[in-house]
Amino acid sequence: MSLSNRAKLIAGITILIQFVTFCFLASALAQSHASSTIDDPLRAFIFLSSFAGLLIIGLLYFFFEIFVIERLNFLSQEKWLQSNQNLPWMTASPEFSGISNALKQLYSRNSESAERENLIADHALDLICSLSTKRVLLAINPASLAQIGYAPVSLIGRALDKLCMEEDTLRLEQALEKARSEQSPVQLDLVLKTMQGVLKDFRWTVEWSESAGLYYCVARDISSEKQLERVKQEFFSMVSHDLRTPITSVRAFMTHLEEGGPYGTLTEKGKRHLSGVEDNLDRMIRLTTDLLDLDKLEAGSMQLEQAVIKVKDLIEHSVNSVRQLAEQKRVSINVQDSELEAYGDIHRLTQVLVNLLSNAIKFSPEDSTIEVNVETLRHQIAISVVDHGRGIPQSMLDIIFERYKQVDVSDHKVKKGSGLGLAIAKALIDAHHGQIGVKSEEGKGTSFWIRINKARK
Repeated sequence: MSLSNRAKLIAGITILIQFVTFCFLASALAQSHASSTIDDPLRAFIFLSSFAGLLIIGLLYFFFEIFVIERLNFLSQEKWLQSNQNLPWMTASPEFSGISNALKQLYSRNSESAERENLIADHALDLICSLSTKRVLLAINPASLAQIGYAPVSLIGRALDKLCMEEDTLRLEQALEKARSEQSPVQLDLVLKTMQGVLKDFRWTVEWSESAGLYYCVARDISSEKQLERVKQEFFSMVSHDLRTPITSVRAFMTHLEEGGPYGTLTEKGKRHLSGVEDNLDRMIRLTTDLLDLDKLEAGSMQLEQAVIKVKDLIEHSVNSVRQLAEQKRVSINVQDSELEAYGDIHRLTQVLVNLLSNAIKFSPEDSTIEVNVETLRHQIAISVVDHGRGIPQSMLDIIFERYKQVDVSDHKVKKGSGLGLAIAKALIDAHHGQIGVKSEEGKGTSFWIRINKARK
């Protein structure tokens, strides 16, 4: 209810009460006149005071309506707000002068903000539009011409369903309903058909405005990303079926060659060459396996077989896996005893620790020691692998867990690393809802640590 209507309602109720009171007093005075219980001067005073009260209320309402309400209504008019004029009654009253100045400043700021928003929308590369509850385009920015070949004027009033693929219409309807019911932004991917008939992928962000009664949408072209994703899937499919399977078959055949049998016996020189080829094949198999594991982890399709595990068994299995490598470099591994129990996939956690231990051994000097420490936290168990090798530069600590990142560009040749091990380790720990990190000081050594959840009792 507006201020004017509220004032009228209050004034009307007050006048009504005053009128009823006046009528009641008039009746009482008439009765008292018949019985001569009240003197004529007193009767006249009561009558005139009641009538004066009605008159004063009417005058106050008239003054409030003319000098306050009408002036406030005038100040709220957009035509006046856009002008730079001030009427005499505005400057004459400090109150109205302050109100008029504040309103003009607020209107100016809002106008500037709206102008900036329109400028951003007009020059944005993404599609920005508003939709009615029936999914009709109410407004759209000029990016529509570059993105889908339609001028904005040709799209206004048109249903978005007509631009989408038929199979996406239901998903669009569900996303809009979800945005409205949950009062929060919703994302979905839709394919739009351009004016030239080309299909393009867009990622839509939809938000419902209760005050405006419509949907605000932003759509970003992700056609290039989708194409890269398809190329990536084709690549991993090739790695899985067209590369790993033949390599595994060749590796099995070379094992038969080494053992002799129907293929004859190799000379010592032949065995040395065969051993080198086997090492390279093993490296190729590990690389393809790492690539496939990383793809599954990033896609969320890797299934973890989680259960209660003993930390002692986890560390023991991991150390046994790298023991031969450690003995070749004359590196000893000291393990802190622990009776703690964790919750996780023992095979995948072993894969993580084997990677950390292998790196520690590779970058440790001969005749050095690696420590495996265990620490209990409130809800987690921390396991750290500490070496006394060359360390990691501070500039590499923040990116060391990214794929293909190595401390030295020559490491993949000298240390025979692919640069995927730590990326896979991080992805596996993330899948366990844990954390992984590193501390290092160049020339003194490195400490990699993981934190995994304790087993619930």
